[in-house]
Amino acid sequence: MLVCSILVLAFLQLISNQPDMQRVGSSSPLESSIAQTISLTGIGRNLEGAFYDTSRRDQARQTVDGEQTLVNRVPVPALTGTPGLFSVETAEDLPKGVVTISSYANKFGRAPGSVSILSGGLTVADGLTTKITIFGQFEPYRHLHIGEPSQLSLRQPAGCPHDVFEAPIYCGLNPGPLNNTWKGPAAGYVADFPFAAFNQSDWGPVTLGLKANFWSETRGDPLSVSMRFSFIVPTEGGGTEFSKFGAQMGALNYSFTLALSRTLGQGIVLAHDITYLVTRNPQANGQTLLTPGDQIIFGQGFIFRPQRRLQFLTEFTGTLGQEGHGFGLIGIDTENTSRGPSNPVDGVWGLRWYFLKSIALDVGYRYMINLHQVNDRSGFTIKISKTFGALQH
Repeated sequence: MLVCSILVLAFLQLISNQPDMQRVGSSSPLESSIAQTISLTGIGRNLEGAFYDTSRRDQARQTVDGEQTLVNRVPVPALTGTPGLFSVETAEDLPKGVVTISSYANKFGRAPGSVSILSGGLTVADGLTTKITIFGQFEPYRHLHIGEPSQLSLRQPAGCPHDVFEAPIYCGLNPGPLNNTWKGPAAGYVADFPFAAFNQSDWGPVTLGLKANFWSETRGDPLSVSMRFSFIVPTEGGGTEFSKFGAQMGALNYSFTLALSRTLGQGIVLAHDITYLVTRNPQANGQTLLTPGDQIIFGQGFIFRPQRRLQFLTEFTGTLGQEGHGFGLIGIDTENTSRGPSNPVDGVWGLRWYFLKSIALDVGYRYMINLHQVNDRSGFTIKISKTFGALQH
């Protein structure tokens, strides 16, 4: 998906550049003669200076439908804390000295167990330099609703046989719909929330990170390119999360995200992300509770009418689970069954409204595209963001 999008983006950019090149070098002889005549006089020089000043002001501001609109809107963070859409990021960093704060509510579904997750979170980010942004995220509220408890290992009767991977909390579905590679039934758990088993409310981990921008359209580069590094720090250990069927992994994970973005004309922004999430084993009393596999997360987003106060946003994300670590080449994960597709693909469709100059509201409808076995495939994302210290235009 990412490669195809880049090829399409390059093709569209070549097409969009051709008219601009023609306009730059296509002044008529009459226009050249008039310009030379005017520039020979002092009045001409004054008029020429006034013309260029006016041009700069016109480039800085545009009037659309009778409303004066900033060419570059103040940045709005994605759920991760750095500039973007809903969960997909653009490759742009925050300008130096600019700070963004946002709060959000997010609902989505996962399998097996037909689990619905509702979370409320906060993000903050700071433009440390023109090329480096630091950020943090925390979800003080997470609620899990289990639609099909019989699909989860933790809801099976006590004493059922353990699976071959020696994960003591996942004794395997007995009988299970899928046998693991070696012997006995496979476990049943949600990869993102492995301790989910009962309707439960909890809080999530703290995410801290740094985003480095290498190329930026704002600096005249042909596209924007960045790399983000994140650490997902648990607020409670694996043993505690297991005992109360909590909503986080209980282990320190970390991720790397490569982002590409490009603005086509003045009408659309394309953003592409690819994230590699490195997972670690949650433990209790020196015993491994689970051996999760790494994840590769793909994201693609579109911002329509990026110059306007009212913008339209569309994004798609997909998760590809790995059978172990190092792109599936190292180790093996606790085998799982999801009664259907196990790698979620979802989309979000919505809008962004700058109801004040530095405050924006995002509202989106979220849908689990491929998880047909989930009872409730609908969700939403709502986010309000405030920007401090944005550059004045």
